[in-house]
Amino acid sequence: KACKPISPVFSYLASGHLNQQHCIVIKNRPFPMLDRILETIHADALVLLRHPCGVVSSWLRGIRMGVMQETSADAEKVWSRYSDYLEPIGFSETEVKGMSPAGVLAINWLVDAAILRQYEHSTVIKTRTIVYCDLVRDPVREWSRIFDWLHLPFDVSVEAFLNQSSKPAFDVRRWMGRRYSYFSVQRGAKSPLESWRKDMTQDEIHEVMSIVTPHF
Repeated sequence: KACKPISPVFSYLASGHLNQQHCIVIKNRPFPMLDRILETIHADALVLLRHPCGVVSSWLRGIRMGVMQETSADAEKVWSRYSDYLEPIGFSETEVKGMSPAGVLAINWLVDAAILRQYEHSTVIKTRTIVYCDLVRDPVREWSRIFDWLHLPFDVSVEAFLNQSSKPAFDVRRWMGRRYSYFSVQRGAKSPLESWRKDMTQDEIHEVMSIVTPHF
């Protein structure tokens, strides 16, 4: 829809009768030019900010489970994609290619943060940043604030879903195999705020923080 010559294709493929109230883009990572899509459909940006070690740990687990692309941690590919972002802040190709997979994923996190920061200066996109830790600690309070920002009613069914999904419980997706539980909406037994401290080595944690801290 953001590309004028083929915008009729969007209307043809879309089901129902979409209008400005139905434009939603869900993206697990931003990418260069995403802001143009958001501006074209007049979408606001709801940004979820999670601790870099939490993101890296989750990503590494996803790669091991076969649900995330291994190329995400490929230093050569990451450098070719993001060198324009990385060189101005002091990273070299040799330095990036010498990083572990955890370090390369930290580079992805840093680039994502830089791209999202640009959205904050947009005169078209309205942004709101939510801290992941706050959502985990008090999902009802934080989501009620988000719904208020979006001008949506915070229905009792929404609150009931949040109360249920924020407590550890068995996820039926596990019957399909462990990999299918990666994107579960049900909280697991292990706290998502602390799991990375147990799943990552001290060397990995140190590498991630040494990459991110000077620039964020």
